[in-house]
Amino acid sequence: MLRSSFFRAGYELFYTPIPAAEKRAAKTLIDVGFDRLGDGIGGALVRAAVLLAPASQSSAILGLAIGCSAAALIAASRLNRGYLGTLENSLADLSRRAGSSAVDDAKTTVSIRPSHLLRGEGAARHAQAANVLSEHAIRPVRQAQGGPADGERVEGLEPELRDILSLRSRNRARVVEVLGREDGLTPGLVPHAITLLAWDQVADHALFALRKVAEEHVGQLVDALLDPNQDFAIRRRLARVFSVCVSQRAASGLMFGLEDPRFDVRFQSARSLASIVEKNAWVHVDSPQIFAIVLTELAVGRGVWESRRLLDGVDAGDSQSPIDQFVRNRAGESLAHVFTLLSLVLPREPLLMAFRSLHTDDEQLQGTALEYLDGVLPSAIRQRLWPFIERGAVKRPSRPRAEVIAELLQSNHSIALNLQELKQRTSEFRDFAAS
Repeated sequence: MLRSSFFRAGYELFYTPIPAAEKRAAKTLIDVGFDRLGDGIGGALVRAAVLLAPASQSSAILGLAIGCSAAALIAASRLNRGYLGTLENSLADLSRRAGSSAVDDAKTTVSIRPSHLLRGEGAARHAQAANVLSEHAIRPVRQAQGGPADGERVEGLEPELRDILSLRSRNRARVVEVLGREDGLTPGLVPHAITLLAWDQVADHALFALRKVAEEHVGQLVDALLDPNQDFAIRRRLARVFSVCVSQRAASGLMFGLEDPRFDVRFQSARSLASIVEKNAWVHVDSPQIFAIVLTELAVGRGVWESRRLLDGVDAGDSQSPIDQFVRNRAGESLAHVFTLLSLVLPREPLLMAFRSLHTDDEQLQGTALEYLDGVLPSAIRQRLWPFIERGAVKRPSRPRAEVIAELLQSNHSIALNLQELKQRTSEFRDFAAS
């Protein structure tokens, strides 16, 4: 009863993907040939058990039945794999016969696509997006041949698909309109906005739009930042997007950016990481890893150290004042980067004051800064950093660190005045030289 009902109804499903011509031959071979062959082998095993073990024939027959059942379970466990393989072969065969990857029936046309795109209610939407984007790619050819205009193609599309077309249009006005919306980018638009960072004319707008949704898409942004196949302009600008984040995930992603082969990516990653740490004191930054990165930055020759320049500069809206910008230009980007890294794991305010003090003309301030750095920096870093910062200032006898910090704090105002005066002198000299 079970064999003719549940069993047969179940295994008939495995014939579904087999082509009709092959199905008839397969059913004959399986239902008649192998079915009868199985009966014959079973009868032979029972006969052998009766002849060879007449005293325990019941146990022998039961043991043989258990062994055959186990073999059947092993064979059944492989049926699903074979079923999927047959489905793939059937789809491939249909695609080849269709010629254009489509199967036509009396009412509709069905595109043959990979099976993972056919799952769920997003399949139709994906197919529509693929067709429209393909049409958009060949739009200039069709327009040259008198085909439909772009506006006729995009009517009736979902808003997100129209926005994708706008971001891919290379029309600056359309791109800026999408990037400048108050409600921010949807998840589907984020990859397209990332690629726009390489377009200088809209890079700032893409940066602004990505910063609005950066925290929600940290994983995607980190993947693009660390992808060596991405355009260099995208990666160095993408590192600046993270400056608005506050999460540990963003900080952990930027730690990988600190080891990038390109200096611009490392520099911008360090600045964004410093911004995150300043806003969220609970973010953990591994001190030994930062010190190891600093040692790597210091292991270059003076020629490389002094020749490093940023292609994009820094954001005008950052917390650094024009005086700090002037100091960084005077000190060099390499030294500014090293001090940014050190500020992640050492007291920030005294360290930045020491950095500014090193680039004034006041020898007392220079000496105080050197003394503070001598006491706070690890020995290995101090030995490598000293040739890049020492300017002939005479070291004074060692004093308690608290006393040195207090003197730096008292001198902070005079540092700003000295730098402002130096900047004014430089400007006057340039005006005199120009005249």
